[in-house]
Amino acid sequence: DERGIKPDGTIGKDTRAALNVPAEDRLRQVVVNLERARWILPTPAGRRVEINLASYSLAVYQDDQVILTMSVVDGTAENQTPPLSTAITTVVLNPTWTLPPVVLKELRGHRDSYFAKHGIERQIIEGEVRFVQPPGPDNPLGRYKFVMPNSQDIYLHDTPDQGKFRFSLRNYSHGCVRLNNAPGLAALLLDDKPEIAPGVLDDKLQTGTTQHIMLSHPVPVSLVYRTAWLDPNGKLVLGLDPYGRDLLLWSALHRT
Repeated sequence: DERGIKPDGTIGKDTRAALNVPAEDRLRQVVVNLERARWILPTPAGRRVEINLASYSLAVYQDDQVILTMSVVDGTAENQTPPLSTAITTVVLNPTWTLPPVVLKELRGHRDSYFAKHGIERQIIEGEVRFVQPPGPDNPLGRYKFVMPNSQDIYLHDTPDQGKFRFSLRNYSHGCVRLNNAPGLAALLLDDKPEIAPGVLDDKLQTGTTQHIMLSHPVPVSLVYRTAWLDPNGKLVLGLDPYGRDLLLWSALHRT
C-alpha cells in the first residue's frame, strides 16, 4: 500500500505506527530520498537486478521493463546488508555453506552439537581453517547461490526457511540476501544459455553435487536503500526505514 505495509484487513501495530507518523517526518522522508536519487548513476541498458533493502524487494529489469519481482530477507540491525553495486557472474547449484565468523561466535558453547547435527566439516582452505556445511535440505543457502564479487562477501541465495517471507519486516539474515524465488531468478539469468534447456537445472539439482554455472554475461546488480518510491502506477509509496538511515542522512544534510 502507500505506506509500504502488507495489507492484512486489520488495523495492526504497523498500520497504527504509520498513521501516527507526523506530516513533517513524512516530508523529511521525501527529502532524504530525493537526495538519494541524486546519487544514482544512469541505469545501463539491457538486463539488471535491483534490490531495495528498505522494502525487502527484488526486481529484474529488461531495459526499463520489470520482468520479475520477488520478496527478499536482508540483514538484521546488527548485521546490516550494505548498499553496493556489482554484477552477478555465477549461479551455484547445491552450494556449500562456509560458516562466517559471526555465526561461529553465536554458536559458542554448543558448536560441537550443531556441527554434528548438520554434518559440518573442518577444512583447510587456502591455508585457513574453515567450517563447511555440505549441500542438503537444511543447508541455509538452499539450492541456489548467486555469486556477485564484492569486498564484503555479500551474495544472494535461496533458503529453506520460506516462512520468514510472510512477515512485513524481514531483517533476519547475517547480511546476505535471501530470495523467495531463487529458481525463478536462476532460470531467468541463464535463459540465454542453450545448454540450460527447461528441466536441465532440475536434473542438475537432483545430483546433489555442487555445480558452478557462469552467466554468458555478468548481470549488473544494485543493492539500494530507498524508503520512498513510485509504485507501477506512479503513486508515491512512503515505506519503512528498518535501518534508521533516513534520520542519519537528514542530520548529515543539516549540519551547522
